[in-house]
Amino acid sequence: MNKNTFPFSCFNMSFGVIFDMDGVLVNTCPVIWDSFVFAAREQGLDVSHESMKDYLGVSIRDFLPAWEKKYGMKLNFERFVKNNWQYQREQLKQNNLAFEGVQNFLSALKAKGIPMAVGTSSHEERARFYLESAKLAPYFNAIITSNMVSRHKPFPDIFLRAASQLGIPPVQCIVIEDAPIGITAAHRAGMKAIGITTPPATK
Repeated sequence: MNKNTFPFSCFNMSFGVIFDMDGVLVNTCPVIWDSFVFAAREQGLDVSHESMKDYLGVSIRDFLPAWEKKYGMKLNFERFVKNNWQYQREQLKQNNLAFEGVQNFLSALKAKGIPMAVGTSSHEERARFYLESAKLAPYFNAIITSNMVSRHKPFPDIFLRAASQLGIPPVQCIVIEDAPIGITAAHRAGMKAIGITTPPATK
């Protein structure tokens, strides 16, 4: 992303931008998928990277019950989250996570006084860790995570709360997402959505 990739001149009214995090701001998806495989195997469940495709952008709290039903076994949520998060921290704490050009893009938006928020299916501790590690947190007026709402993507709650925090009506918000489930959530919130693609995390 760079300052010339966003059509500022197309908007004659104030608007806000809401970003998904993983796969949009920070390049975490390959390690995320590895961590899910690791955490599942810690509980005796063998899943493949290929099987993750159906859960892109889905919160852990939502996809674990789907796995339990699909594979016919009970998974401990707290243990899964702990192992998953520990794996990710070890793998990513030494890396520069931000995608190339993201900081320039955010700087251009901020220079024009455009309010920005993050709306992510991640939990708060994890989201703040990644955004602060990548030096992106100061750009955002609000960071909305899955533990702050009762319903997750594809429901619109995360994006609606982000719009409320920005003080911008949903119709004047633009969501930038990499997952179909997030695009659906944005549309349900009455927002425009820009879909981007990142390299696949499958092996």
